[in-house]
Amino acid sequence: MAIARTLAIEPGIVQVVLCSRIVDLQDTHRLEQDIDDIVRYAQTKNAKLGVTGALLTDRASFAQVIEGPIASIEGMYSRIVDDKRHHGVELLQYVTTHVRLLPLWPLAFVEVDRIPDIGRINGRSTSLDRWRACISVLTALRPLLLG
Repeated sequence: MAIARTLAIEPGIVQVVLCSRIVDLQDTHRLEQDIDDIVRYAQTKNAKLGVTGALLTDRASFAQVIEGPIASIEGMYSRIVDDKRHHGVELLQYVTTHVRLLPLWPLAFVEVDRIPDIGRINGRSTSLDRWRACISVLTALRPLLLG
């Protein structure tokens, strides 16, 4: 089958898309340091765990796509929720797949002007709100995905 030669098929891969709000928007130096720390730590840790993904920020929010083995993703999700550098973590998508969206990136970092639809996500968001926010995150990743 031709498609199997061009795509790495990995049964049981989980892909999660989530968003959160940055805690301290006023301290830009601290924010830079936090982002650097998150990216450096995650790139090393993700490579060891077989996890790939991307972290996006518009300096008010974070959005993440993480994908890998279910045990790795569930442990990572728990650590993300407990991280005090952000709050209001909201799960936008959780799917099981066989093909990674970001197979070459232990953690890509993307800074954008704005992530549309993320600002309205909260504990009372509808399924449609979450779907729109998820599409906004994936759309923001387009330049990374297209090379």
